[in-house]
Formats: sequence, structure tokens, C-alpha cells
Amino acid sequence: EQDGKPILQPVPTAEFTAGGDLAFGIVAALFERESTGVGRRIEVNLLDSCMAVMVMPFQFALLTGMDPMPQGTRDPGTPILGFYRCRDDNYVAVGPGWPRLARVLDMEWMIDDPQWSNPVMRAIMKQAMCDLMEREGFQKADAEDWLALLRAEDIPSSRLNTLDQVITDPQVIHNGAVITMKHQQYGEMRAINCPISIVGTIKGEPTPPPLLGEHTEAILKDVLGYSDARVEGFKL
Repeated sequence: EQDGKPILQPVPTAEFTAGGDLAFGIVAALFERESTGVGRRIEVNLLDSCMAVMVMPFQFALLTGMDPMPQGTRDPGTPILGFYRCRDDNYVAVGPGWPRLARVLDMEWMIDDPQWSNPVMRAIMKQAMCDLMEREGFQKADAEDWLALLRAEDIPSSRLNTLDQVITDPQVIHNGAVITMKHQQYGEMRAINCPISIVGTIKGEPTPPPLLGEHTEAILKDVLGYSDARVEGFKL
């Protein structure tokens, strides 16, 4: 623990990404089998999947021969996009919105300034531009104040939320992203819902992860067709 809070491991991006890639490969192979009757072997590895997710920085390096530097909270390829620290030490994420963003920040002089008016120059001087907007703009007001102004100008934006703030977000609640289920050992518990929604399918009640061996008997009988006597034999 640190400061009374549990420390968890980082998100296992490689495992999740490779699993998704494998699922897509299986679906493609099944689709092909429907027309050819021939099966396929699908191979996926963690390294290739991670490199595929990083296609933009890799493509930059392959085209220019330069290795991109760490970008921190800023988008590595697009000016303006990124997180900005505000007066209350909270961060806001900002999407595309030039030159409206300059007006929101009360920095309209940047719009006609030769150093920032040209999109090529904004890309070249991206880091300096973002630092300037944070220092002279975002740090002069709190995150919620900026979000109100940004949304009024239809500039994609959000605050950097903690997990407890995410699950209470109105959009998250509307999406039904957090589900409740009853676990026979731990009682009522919450979990993240499956992100894939198939319209028109019958939706059942979510079930918790099974206990060790909870479904063994049902699988042996209903799936493998074992007799009661044979199943009882396994218990001896």
C-alpha cells in the first residue's frame, strides 16, 4: 500500500491486445471455412500485437529514420491534443479545436502569429505551443471552468478522472458499463460489463466467476455426455 491505498499492477496491455487480435483471427477463419470448408491455424504473439498498437510512432520512425522522444501527456503526432494541468492541479484532455482553443484561452493573438498560424509550424513547435497554452492559459483557471468553456465551443474535452469518478460518470451509467451480480461466496459485487453489444440478442442476468469446480459436473454430463455413474466415479 501507499498512502493507505492499494498499489495494483499496470494494465496488461499486451495480453488484452493479443487476445483481441486472436479473436478477430478466429472469426476471419470461421468465415472463410463457411465458404471453403477448410480450417486455418491462427497464430498471435504478444510482441507483434504490441507493435501493431504502436503503428503511428513506428511509422514515423520508419519514414524519417528518427526515434520519437517520450511525449508524456501530449499526443506524439498531433498539435494541441493532450492533457493540460489546470490551476487546481487537475488535468483536462483536449482534442482538435484550433483556432477555437486559442479564443477559449483568451490567447487569440496566437491565431495570426507566424509562429503558430501555419499548421506545419504548429507541428514543428508542438511542445513549445502546448507548454505555452498550459502556462499562459489553462493554469489560470480550474479544470471544471475550462471544461464548461471548451464544451460551449464544441471542442472535445474531458477531465482526467480517477476510477471512482469514471464509474459515476453519466455516460458510463447510461451505457451500463458497470454491472452488479451476486456471488455465492462474496455476496453482491460489481464488475465491468462486456463492451460488445449485439443488437437484438436476448440479454440474460450477469453471472459471477465460478468457484473452483463449480461447473465440473454440469460440463461432464451436459457437454461430454457422461453418465451419472461415470461422474460419480470421478469423485472417488
